Formats: sequence, C-alpha cells, structure tokens
Amino acid sequence: TTQTITVNTAGGYRVIITDANGCKDSSNLVAVHPPPPITVNATYIIGNPANPPNSGGQVTGLPGSTLRFYLTPTGGTPGGAPSLPGSPGTYTYYVSQIVNGYESIRVPYTVTMIEPFKITDPQKVLSSKPEMQPDGSFVIRFTIFINNTSTVLLDSIKMRDDLTRVFPASVQFDVISVRASGNLIANPQYNGSSDIHLLSDVSKMNPGARDSINLAIRMIPNGFYGILKNSALLTAKTTFGSLTITSNDPSISTGVGNREPTPFEIPTVEIFVPGGFSPNQDGLNDYFVIRRPSQTTIQLEVFNRWGNVIYRSADYKNDWNGRTNQPGNVLGPEIPDGTYYYIITGNDRATGKVTRLNGFITIKR
Repeated sequence: TTQTITVNTAGGYRVIITDANGCKDSSNLVAVHPPPPITVNATYIIGNPANPPNSGGQVTGLPGSTLRFYLTPTGGTPGGAPSLPGSPGTYTYYVSQIVNGYESIRVPYTVTMIEPFKITDPQKVLSSKPEMQPDGSFVIRFTIFINNTSTVLLDSIKMRDDLTRVFPASVQFDVISVRASGNLIANPQYNGSSDIHLLSDVSKMNPGARDSINLAIRMIPNGFYGILKNSALLTAKTTFGSLTITSNDPSISTGVGNREPTPFEIPTVEIFVPGGFSPNQDGLNDYFVIRRPSQTTIQLEVFNRWGNVIYRSADYKNDWNGRTNQPGNVLGPEIPDGTYYYIITGNDRATGKVTRLNGFITIKR
C-alpha cells in the first residue's frame, strides 16, 4: 500500500510501520527540507546607504528561518547579505533558507543598480550675465531645470544651495526671489545661509515631469571681481531608494555623469558717468545716475556756464533730479535744459584710491 505523509516543519523524520501482528519497522532518517525563500528582483540607485539588497524586503523567508546567501548557484562559501554594488549593472545572487538546521535549495535573485542621473539630471544654468546696478551691486539669476525621466514618483524633493560656499567672506549678498513651477514648492524662507533649502519638503514630481526653479540674488562685490562657481544638491525619495545628485551645467559638462558647477563672472567696476538725463518725471531716466564700485563714495559738483555751483553732494546717492540745492538761484529750484559741467571725486573706501573725473552733461526734459 502507498500513503502520503504531509509534514509542515522542516527537519529529520523516521517512518514507523506497524503490521497487523504488531510488528514494527522503522525507515532510515528522512530529511524534509524547507521550501526556498521567495525572492523579488529589485532596482536600486547607486549612492544609497550601503544596506544589503534584502533591506527592502527583496528576499522573504519563513518566520524564524535563517537566510543564507551565496554568489554561485551551487557550491561556494555562504555569507551574509552582500552590500549594494557601487557600479551600474545587473547582479545575480543566490539565497536559501534554513529551518531546524535543514537548508532549502538556492534560488536566484537579481539586483539592478542604476546611476542617479538615470532618474533625474538637474541642470543649473545662468539665466543671464550678472547685471550691474547703479550702486555697484549685481543681480545674478539662475535657473535649475529638474526632469523625472523614470517611471516612479520623485517624492520629498529637496534642493540645497549654500551661497556661503560660493561667495567670498568679503562679499555681501541677499536673495531677491525664489520661484518654482509644477509640483515643486519654493521655500520662501530661503536666504542662502541659515536656510539653504530652495524647496519645501512637500515638493514632488510625477514620472516624465519637467519643472524648474528660478533664483535671483543681489550681491555687493566690495572690491571682489573674478569667476565664481555655484551648484545645488538634489535629494529625493523613490521606490528605488533615496537619491542624491549634484546639479550640472550642460554648457560645459562633458557628459551627464560628469557634474560641473555653473560658473559666472563678476567684472571689475569702474566709475561711469552718463552723458545726460531727462528729469521730466516720466519714470524714465529722471535721475543723474553714476555707476560706481559698491565701496566707492562719490563727491559731485555741477556748474552752470558761468561757473556757479548749482548742485553739490559730498556723498552722492544717484538722487539728483535736475533741481538745484544751492541758494541764490534766480531761475528757481528747477534748472533749465542745457549743458552743464561736472567734477566728480571718487574715494574707494577699501583701498583709499581716489579717482577724479570731469566733463559735461546735458539735461533735456
């Protein structure tokens, strides 16, 4: 006769047979091995914390079982769960489970490692060259493009941009504005120093989305000139693991795997005197604006054709609107259109350098 015997727990068993006369016979030891563990092939991003592949539940064994990992389907020395590889590609491992000292057969599972820029390739570009302002400061504008080229959600996106690592200590800066598009939420508290997060933590991007961040900064050189470089660091969560990647300037990068910071140049600043202005209160060119280095104090004197001083300022703030500030002007406070002579003395407070300029300006309302 034939009979099926079911065993629910792995281990060693003997089968005892008793006949009608009460005679018993015992079998040899029968080894009952556990079933192989359940494996799920997984994808991970390079640069994740060095957790073993099983940290995401990739291999599941019976409660109380012990997993044993191998690099070959048969033979080889067992070991603990291997660390995540540091290079892109697909890697095959083998695993068994042990219950009550009995080991199952080995089953394969694969780990696919992908580079962060295969998920997203944040690109930071200079929107325009630094724009010099009349007071010698510069407005610098950056645009950061973020694309999700994967099939999974980018969640809890953060973008860090520490401006204290960009500008020399002598330079002053402040953030004019931060704007973001799509599901990226700009952080209104960003200031580039005590708060270096451009985005709110709730920012996310759906698969295939492409959004951007626009950043405007005002900086006062205080005598600095030269080339500076800036990059931002993106972090996000995905079903493939956490993601960390530095922005890249595509105009100078040799490839998406080579992350290049975005360069920008602060030029040297000289005193520049315009040829005239039109103080007619139309909101355009209403003031006599002298461009100068930010650390330079301007002394201004303006004379009419008879050599009389009609305007004088020991610390000129680009606020002359064509009206005299000297007593005794018989024509009234508003001087007539015409050509006037100026003398300018510039004093560089950082170096002590004195610059003297003179010439003619035309007032036309």
